[in-house]
Amino acid sequence: MAKNKNSSRPTRLQCIKALERILGAGTRVITYVTARRPILNQGNAAGTQIAQDSVRLIYDHLLAMKKDVKKESLKVALFLISNGGDTAVPWRIISMIREIASEFNVLVPYNAMSAATMIALGADNIYMGPKGELGPIDPTVSQHPFLPKEGNQAVPVSVEDVTSYIAFVKEKYGITHEDELIHSLTSLTQHIKPLGLGLLNRQHSYIRLVGERLLTSRNSSYSDEKIKKVLSSLIEEVTFHGHGISRDEAENQLGLHIGKLNSKQEQLEDAMWDLYRSYEDDFKMLEPIDLAVAIPEDEDSGTTDPIPLGAIESRYHSHLFEFQYRAERQRHIPNEIKVTFQLPPNFDQKAADQAELQKLLQHLLVQTMPAVKQALIQQSPVSGISPPQQIKARWEKRR
Repeated sequence: MAKNKNSSRPTRLQCIKALERILGAGTRVITYVTARRPILNQGNAAGTQIAQDSVRLIYDHLLAMKKDVKKESLKVALFLISNGGDTAVPWRIISMIREIASEFNVLVPYNAMSAATMIALGADNIYMGPKGELGPIDPTVSQHPFLPKEGNQAVPVSVEDVTSYIAFVKEKYGITHEDELIHSLTSLTQHIKPLGLGLLNRQHSYIRLVGERLLTSRNSSYSDEKIKKVLSSLIEEVTFHGHGISRDEAENQLGLHIGKLNSKQEQLEDAMWDLYRSYEDDFKMLEPIDLAVAIPEDEDSGTTDPIPLGAIESRYHSHLFEFQYRAERQRHIPNEIKVTFQLPPNFDQKAADQAELQKLLQHLLVQTMPAVKQALIQQSPVSGISPPQQIKARWEKRR
């Protein structure tokens, strides 16, 4: 399929239907995309992640499929692009799909990390492209009062970071004496409250529980031994959360069920990549957001156009998650601002009476704000763009 830099919903719909044809009768594709874009010169990014609000929208797509294809024939293929998100969402999505479809598959053209990997664990087949990547599912907890903070911001804490700290103390330093271990634990609680450590332990237990349920939800369930191996590898053995698990590693080292279409495999991979590229182009994933573009030349503030960075789509519906920001220029204000006012034409200062002077005052008052504003813009050099103010972040239904 030809690439189109200005691709949009019609192009994506064409790609979705191409995937359905390749995957066979009864297949219906839902895309779930959460993307990120850096904000130029700001050191942060705008982006979406797997979250609770997606469950309700995916259900709309499933209901449309249910009316179109009987359950015994319906095969739902979830096209995933995501760096992860809320670990409570994967089970909700998969259990919902299992109620409506007889088969559930996942398509991974590029990155399906963390919570997205958890979704893939519950699939009957994981179809990965040559650049497809899964990732560890070691839980990270953020935005909780028991966690450490830097300023007003909570610091995300990985369960495995805490476990690695204890292992580091025991194995690297050889500390095994009870008093010394207690001292090490006390040092840890100075950074993470004891209740925070309890929260991390509960999250670790939850990830294992959900992982087991996901792997046993498949039409062809894994053995207990295999389930234990997969979860140990994804939660504990891969020590770096950003590690990308390739198709070969997923199949030959983890033993996950990586789907193959034999003679149609190349077609499938090309179609998956076409759809990925369509989202990449539409969402400008490789292009930083330049807030300065949103500010008119004669103004010091402006509003960006809607920035799509999330999608849930099928042949039936289209939902896009859009951001919108207000941006402001920062200026160095000099100690003195020179403001020039224009007198009314044909005004005679010497002959002016009280009424004419009053009119002059009104005339100057009308000029004051625009004149001061213009003088500020002309005489105050721009030092940068202030951190953007988010004024919109919500799902929009499209057709």
